[in-house]
Amino acid sequence: METERCRLRQVKDEDSKTLFEILSDYETMRYFGIKLATDSVEVSKSIEMRKKGFTEKRGIGWIIADKQTDKMLGLINFPFWLRQFFISRLSYILHKDNWGKGYMNEVLPICLKFGFEKMALHRIEAVIDPGNIASLKLVEKIGFKRECLMLEQGYDFIKKKFNDTYLYCLLKRYMN
Repeated sequence: METERCRLRQVKDEDSKTLFEILSDYETMRYFGIKLATDSVEVSKSIEMRKKGFTEKRGIGWIIADKQTDKMLGLINFPFWLRQFFISRLSYILHKDNWGKGYMNEVLPICLKFGFEKMALHRIEAVIDPGNIASLKLVEKIGFKRECLMLEQGYDFIKKKFNDTYLYCLLKRYMN
C-alpha cells in the first residue's frame, strides 16, 4: 500500500537500527508502557515476532517507509485481531525525527480501509494514554469516537505503575 510519500511494507532485517532507535527511546515510547529495548537481540526478537504474527494471521503490521528512499519512518499495525468478532486494535508509532510531518494523517486512512475491506473488520479500537495529545487529536480527526476511560488498564514498565487509558473506536459504518 502506498500514499503520496509513504509505502507500507513488511519488516526487513535492515530495519533493525531504526527499530532499535524507536524501541529504546524513552521520549518515543513513554505512552506505550512497555520495557525499553536495551540491545539488538531484543530488536531481532521483535522483528521475528512481527514476521511470525503476520504469517500466522494473529496480527497484521507494516513498516511505514519513505516511498523514495525506503527508509523506515515508523510502524503501524493491527496487533490484536479477534477474527471471530471482526475486531482489532490499532497501534502506531513514528521515529521522533518524523513527528509533526503529517505521516500518520496520510497513512492511517489507508490502513483503516485495509482493516475494514481486507480483514473484514467491523470495529477498530485504539487504546491511548490521556497524556498523548497528538494521538488523541489524530484519531478524533479521523473519526474515532471516545468510548470510555479505562481505569488502570495498562502497566507502565518504565514508571512501574498502572495507567488509565482512553478507549477509542471506529466502526465500519463511520467510514462510509
